[in-house]
Amino acid sequence: MRAQRRFAAGLLAALAAGWLCAGCAPGPGSAPQLEARLWKRARPPVELVAGDLVAAGDELYLTVIPRRTLYVYLLNRDARGERQILYPCRGWGRSRPLAGRLRHRLPPPLLGRETFWPVRAATADEHLLVLACARPAATLDEAVQAAAGTPPCAAPLGSDAGRWLEGLSLVDLSASGGPRGPHASSWRAQPSGEEGWLLDFNLVGAADHG
Repeated sequence: MRAQRRFAAGLLAALAAGWLCAGCAPGPGSAPQLEARLWKRARPPVELVAGDLVAAGDELYLTVIPRRTLYVYLLNRDARGERQILYPCRGWGRSRPLAGRLRHRLPPPLLGRETFWPVRAATADEHLLVLACARPAATLDEAVQAAAGTPPCAAPLGSDAGRWLEGLSLVDLSASGGPRGPHASSWRAQPSGEEGWLLDFNLVGAADHG
């Protein structure tokens, strides 16, 4: 009987350890640990999905629900290869974790009022990249600290952060998303070993802009 109790206790401990470690680090085939939806300001708001049109003058925002506490970054990459960091901004300091299982709106309200990312120009191939990770991404935090601007802002990504972004190793997880939702991947940065999840909203700019 004692042996059975020890066996049961060991089994429960092993199961608990496995549960605690599940999702600690993204592995090949692991589902993204957050839900992200992109919206255009309107009455009522319009949800944007892959292939939708954006044009100068549009105002965008994002809603995010992490499965657990995560650090989230929003980047933009256009058809010219130019990259900007949209969230967080220098005015907020370094990135702050978003609590799990809660709905977060980005950009956050400013002085009690809703804020949006204004589209000032749109190329034929616009990517809004949502990167999430369990720990702050040091290179992106450094880019935030070096960027000028006040919320909501769009600051150019410097060469170091640009190389970091282009050097990410991606594992395709797109099957885990909806048929028209953002393209999903897990990512790992070399040589730092940072890792997390990426959602890519691929949008199309109006032909007369950009």
